[in-house]
Amino acid sequence: PIYSRRVFPSFHSEGNPFGAANSMEWLSMKQGIRFHHETIGVNSGEKMSPNQELPVMDPNESEFVLTSSSLAGFVRLCGVYLKMMEHLPHIAWDVFRLLNNLFEFNLYAVFTNFLAADDIAQLFRGKGGGLIKKDATRWNGLRTGICRIADEVNAGEVLLQSSALIYPAANSDKGRMDQQNSPMSRKVTLRKITRVPAAMEDADEGNLYALAERSIACEAIVGQSRLLNAIEDLARSYLPDRYLCLMDEVFERNRTMARELRSFMYSTIAVRLVDVPALMESVAAVSWDIPYISDQHNEYIVHLVQKCGEAWGGLQILADGSIPMDAREDIWAEMVQIIMDTLLQAFSTVSKPTAQGRALMLLDLHALQNGLDLINHVSSRTVPRGREYVGNYIKAFYYDEDELLEWVQANKTLYSKVQFANLLKNGIGSTLEIKKLREIVLKIDAMIS
Repeated sequence: PIYSRRVFPSFHSEGNPFGAANSMEWLSMKQGIRFHHETIGVNSGEKMSPNQELPVMDPNESEFVLTSSSLAGFVRLCGVYLKMMEHLPHIAWDVFRLLNNLFEFNLYAVFTNFLAADDIAQLFRGKGGGLIKKDATRWNGLRTGICRIADEVNAGEVLLQSSALIYPAANSDKGRMDQQNSPMSRKVTLRKITRVPAAMEDADEGNLYALAERSIACEAIVGQSRLLNAIEDLARSYLPDRYLCLMDEVFERNRTMARELRSFMYSTIAVRLVDVPALMESVAAVSWDIPYISDQHNEYIVHLVQKCGEAWGGLQILADGSIPMDAREDIWAEMVQIIMDTLLQAFSTVSKPTAQGRALMLLDLHALQNGLDLINHVSSRTVPRGREYVGNYIKAFYYDEDELLEWVQANKTLYSKVQFANLLKNGIGSTLEIKKLREIVLKIDAMIS
């Protein structure tokens, strides 16, 4: 391996790169070690414009968050490592790996310190707060990366010992997509490598300080990932071609982990802001077997909208300099998504409601959407499983046998098996004979399997 990196062969023509002569040459430079592109104008006699245009941030990108730890412990070292890669090309790949290890260390520290052990356990089990089948693979890149990093961490207080479900990477070949349903289980031990103040342990609407700290922590990791993206072309120029494919894999892995850390962090914050168990209990406490059509939504909708308004007010306060504006919008979108998923789960488990009760569910859903839009409107792109998604499920309870089978065929990837089972159990299935019910169950099972 040493010979393949051309360390020894270079001694004959270039001398020992770690020798005193080379070191003295670097130390004697008036302005220290300079990048090649910084001196190209001087060496070639070309005149460089003092008014060179600086790069401008894409308006579609989120605000760049730079913390003191990122500045002192990562940004500064990026320049140092890049200079080492340029002036020591024979170990450039090893230097780049060390820089990437520093990024992964920071990401792991944020993950283990700013996420609760219960949330991490749910993530490792492929749940992560999600209520539909798709969420099992939603944060697979983060789960895989954290397990890989944890294997190399041997010091620190044990935070969690659990089994983790690792799903194979998605493949464009349709014949291999079934692998998504066959995750590999492995053991993982997470250790805390740094400590955080006790004031940040609970992030809810009553502890805005903790919420802001968690948001800033993951936004700082996203910022470090964006910095790595910015230096990608320069780092590539210092590496032999044989390492470029490995570099592509490293950068894609980093982008995925940073993006999914942000998504998962905001999802866990949103769950606490919504209070999912209380919402489930509120829906279960309503009588859905009413014999009349109601023209007034239930009282729990009023309390839910009021609670969301208070949470949004807290986010507004934080958005005034404490957290990026995009973070506020993303947390709100996660809140709305969790509310809709929770309502779907609650409505699907209601035992034998009347048709008028189902109509009341649609009325509640309509009133909720109007209330949320008055607070802050979100598009269907940011909340893919919104009012229409829940409403379509409720309407399916009115279908006859043929219409239901047609609807299941068209929506078989959008809802979970449990939700389809509840649809049949509490819908048309309650009116059918056992033999006929068994036939429909087999047909639906064949569709969604």
